[in-house]
Amino acid sequence: MLDIRRALTFMSEDPLASEKVGLGALISLAPILNLAGIGYQVEVARRVARGEPKPLPEWNDLKRLWVQGAWLGLAYYLYSLPLLLVVFGGMATVFVGLVLSLQTEPAQSGASLPAPPALVVVIFIVLAGASLVYGLALGLLRPAILAEYVRRGTLRACFDFGALWRFARQNVGEYLQLWLAELVLGWIVILPLLLLIFIVAFVPFVGPLLVAFVAGGVGFFILLVSSHLVGQLLRARSQSPA
Repeated sequence: MLDIRRALTFMSEDPLASEKVGLGALISLAPILNLAGIGYQVEVARRVARGEPKPLPEWNDLKRLWVQGAWLGLAYYLYSLPLLLVVFGGMATVFVGLVLSLQTEPAQSGASLPAPPALVVVIFIVLAGASLVYGLALGLLRPAILAEYVRRGTLRACFDFGALWRFARQNVGEYLQLWLAELVLGWIVILPLLLLIFIVAFVPFVGPLLVAFVAGGVGFFILLVSSHLVGQLLRARSQSPA
């Protein structure tokens, strides 16, 4: 069984955890440089898999962490391309539907509100459903992608679907437990974050900066929890008989 509590609390055992996580939050907000945050996640998972007592690494080798995270970040980007295309397709469908609805005689005369054509509505619903299904599937696959990258350290490993499938099915119960833990944790931390945004986002200067920093910290915390869980799976499977 995965030790979810351990994944949530392991950072507190490091006396420098606040500095490391705080710096990680700042780095995760910086374009391009945020790839080092992904590399940090890889390093945490690797250390947990090796059974090291203090999985949080130092930030003293930023270049290595950036290079390490760049390949995994590229893999995530390539995986997200179909989702981006579907989202842009949905936006384009809405735009076309709006244009077409404005061309109707009732809309131009002001007799009724513009309504998009039925075909446009159907296309939008199909695209929205496809984006939801693909997003869930990608979320389900992400732990296996991270695990294979941690094990092999190559871009090719992220697209070795046979290896990804073998990792996921080796212990389906634990793998689904990991996925559900990530999903629930995401919702648990997002809801208070939305409340914070509602409260302080409009405070001049300080509000947006505070929201950005908290969002970066929350996102980085979720990455660390996820990486610890993946490291646990890797360690358990390396110790199990072949």
